Amino acid sequence: MRKLIVLSALMAALPLMTAGHAVAQTYPWCANSGDNVSCLSSTYQQCVATVHGNGGTCDRNPRYTVSDKEPAAGRAMVTR
Repeated sequence: MRKLIVLSALMAALPLMTAGHAVAQTYPWCANSGDNVSCLSSTYQQCVATVHGNGGTCDRNPRYTVSDKEPAAGRAMVTR
């Protein structure tokens, strides 16, 4: 019985031990509408859709940096 309890506890803890670390995501576009700034847009079009109808604007996120894994602006990533 004791082994069953220990085994159950280990099985319950296994997902916690193997879970990956959370990584913060920074997006390239910020939707600005008055006092509210939301930098959660992946594309300019998505940002425009967010501010549509509320008189907001879209600006580049000053904290966003392009990583080596992403294509340069205006270029598509090609895999062969």
